[in-house]
Amino acid sequence: MRHVTTAIVFSSVCVALAGTAFAAAAPLTASSLEGKDFDFVLANLAKDSAFVEYGAVQLLAGGKANLETWTDTEREPIPRQANVGPLSPAVEIQADRFHDGGAKVLSHPASFRGSARHGAGSWWVQDDGLCLRFDGDYAVFFTALPITQGNATWGRILTNKSQPASCGTKPAAGATAAAPDDVVAALSERVYSRSQTTIRVKYEPFDGSISRLNGWDNKCPVLKWQPTLLNFKSDIFGPAGKDVWRNVVMEKQKKAPDMPVFSYLSLSQQAVPEIGRVVIMDVGHDFNRNGRIDDDWGHIYAGFPILSADGDFGGALLFDFSPVGIQEIPYKGGCVANGAQLTHTLGLILYVANALHTGL
Repeated sequence: MRHVTTAIVFSSVCVALAGTAFAAAAPLTASSLEGKDFDFVLANLAKDSAFVEYGAVQLLAGGKANLETWTDTEREPIPRQANVGPLSPAVEIQADRFHDGGAKVLSHPASFRGSARHGAGSWWVQDDGLCLRFDGDYAVFFTALPITQGNATWGRILTNKSQPASCGTKPAAGATAAAPDDVVAALSERVYSRSQTTIRVKYEPFDGSISRLNGWDNKCPVLKWQPTLLNFKSDIFGPAGKDVWRNVVMEKQKKAPDMPVFSYLSLSQQAVPEIGRVVIMDVGHDFNRNGRIDDDWGHIYAGFPILSADGDFGGALLFDFSPVGIQEIPYKGGCVANGAQLTHTLGLILYVANALHTGL
C-alpha cells in the first residue's frame, strides 16, 4: 500500500478569487513583533533524523522567546489499536453513506500527551523577515503571508517557504549553525485568547500547502510547499457531531474494488492547557471494506486553529503524524533509514480560507 490522498480532501488545484483586493504583507519590525503570541509547527524532513516540533512561542523583549512545545519522531511507537483519547469528540453513528461505527474516528495520536515542555529561544528581525531560533542551534527565517484588504482582525501567518536558510549564524542569540534545508516551518499569530473556547465555523474552501516526509513509501519521498485544498463545503462535508464534520469518497484501486475513505475534521471540545482548543483530522482507509475504520489505518493530523480576534475559524496549522500501520511490525516496501523501518509520515499542513490571503 503506497501513500494516497483523497481527491476531495487533497487536491493539487489552488483556487484564486477574481476581483478580490489584496494587500502586501506589512513589514515585520521588532516593535510589531515584540510580545506577540504564535502557534507553530516545525518539521525536519530528513530521512535519518525526521521529527515534528509544535506548540506555542511568545516573542519577548530583548530578543528572547518563551516556548511551550511537544515533539514526535519518525520512530514513535505505532498504536496497536485505536486510541480515541479525551481530545476526540463523540461522533454520531452513521446509518447511511457506507456507515462507520465511530470507534476510531478522530483518533488522538497522543500528540499532546502530558504537559508541554518549557523552553527558551531567541529572535531578531532581518531584512523583511523574522529570524526565530526555537530550542536548537539554528534560526529559521520567516516571511509574512499577504492577506486580503479588510481582514485586519486576523493575526499574521508566517512561513519559511522563501529563503529558508537566510538567517545564517548569530552566536549571541544561540544560533551557531545555518538552518538545514530539510526544515519547514510555519507560525500563526494568536489574536484570539487561548482561554476562550467559542469558535465560529462556516462552510468555505481552504487553500493549503503540504510538506512531508512520506515514511509509507519505499523511497522516502519528500514534498515541500505543495499546493493542496480542503474543500470544506456543505455538499461534501456533513455534520457528524458537535464541531465534527465528515466526508466519504470512493477511491479507485488498480487491482481491487473501489475503497471508501472516511475523512473527519474536528475542533476538539477539550482544550489543551497551554494551547487552547485544537484541530484534529482523520483520513481513514476502509481497506477491508467492512464499513468502519477502527480496524484499519490511515492519516492522522492535529494542530491549531487559525482564528480571528472574534473567534472565526479561518484555517488550521497542522502537523502530520500518520502511522504506517496498527501493529508494530515492518511494513513491506516501507521507507527505511539506517536499516530501520520508519513508522510514521511526518510533516506540516497549512490551510487558510482562500478569501483571506494571497500567495500561499
